[in-house]
Amino acid sequence: SGNWAQIGSSGNLAQIGSSGNSAQIGSSGNSAQIGSSGDWAQVGSSGDWAQVGSSGDWAQIGSSGNLAQIGSSGNLAQIGSSGNSAQIGSSGDWARIGSSGDWAQVGSSGNLAQIGSSGNLARIGSSGNSARIGSSGNWARIGSSGNSARIGSSGNWAQIDSTGDTSVIAAIGYKSIAKAKAGSWLTLAEYDNNGDVLFVKTEQVDNKKIKEDTYYTLYNKNFQEVQIIDDVPTIVLTRKKDIIKGKFLNDYSDCWIFQKDGMSAHGITLNQAYRDWLFKKTPRDMSEYEGLKLDDIRDINYWAVCYRNITGACSAGTENFIENFKDRLKPEMSLQEVINVTQGQYGSNTFKEFFNK
Repeated sequence: SGNWAQIGSSGNLAQIGSSGNSAQIGSSGNSAQIGSSGDWAQVGSSGDWAQVGSSGDWAQIGSSGNLAQIGSSGNLAQIGSSGNSAQIGSSGDWARIGSSGDWAQVGSSGNLAQIGSSGNLARIGSSGNSARIGSSGNWARIGSSGNSARIGSSGNWAQIDSTGDTSVIAAIGYKSIAKAKAGSWLTLAEYDNNGDVLFVKTEQVDNKKIKEDTYYTLYNKNFQEVQIIDDVPTIVLTRKKDIIKGKFLNDYSDCWIFQKDGMSAHGITLNQAYRDWLFKKTPRDMSEYEGLKLDDIRDINYWAVCYRNITGACSAGTENFIENFKDRLKPEMSLQEVINVTQGQYGSNTFKEFFNK
């Protein structure tokens, strides 16, 4: 509990607590639990599964292990993580958070936060005002509800959602999408098939030409509306009552969407879209999947049918996912691998929970 404490641990499952100011805490073992309530704490952890909590101001927290869980409620915290699957939360003002690992989940509720992420598949959320958020990894999903946010993403396939006023958003990665409130500004980029920039354009969300709370991408040098159906971004070309004609964002191939009663379905043809909409509404027999174990291995076609039956995902959306993530899929996969690779996709929680009964 004294000030200027210096604590070091190299063993696994360490439990370290400090309430004094200017503490220096280091841990290299796995599954460490570290807590500090004093100001100016310096905490470093290199082991996996670390749990670090700090409530003092001016904390400096660094973690290089995988699956770290880091929480800070003090002001002016500086948090850095290079391990994969880190979970970082900060509620203090003026926080500076950096993550370079993949699958990072970062949340900040304080004002004037600065958040940077270079890993792939990052999930970043900020509710404080005047946040500064930057991401260079692919498949980032960024959400901000505070006012005057400045958000920039250079990674491919980014999805940015801003609900605060007077925000400025630049989603300049390949086939990225963004939406914002009226009065905010959006910058988007369009690329050719070789990944070279064709065009960059900025528009203000005015609720006339560019609607608020609506995703846009840059297509043929114009801002084009995007809807996310079964977690698949789809460019909207025309809309008539329950029917949308569009293109899949990932390859610009033509598709149709049938929407009714709060439910939507893709199809390569309009008839396929309507049939898949009926498929979603119809009760399905899932009894054959109830005995599957996490280490059971089946081919990718089996898992595609299994996933559709359990979640109600439409066939076109499922095929689109398989094509879009083919570098992460194998001809044969275990159930656990399927759960992992579909994390964050349409119906993924339903699919996972079905086997956790």
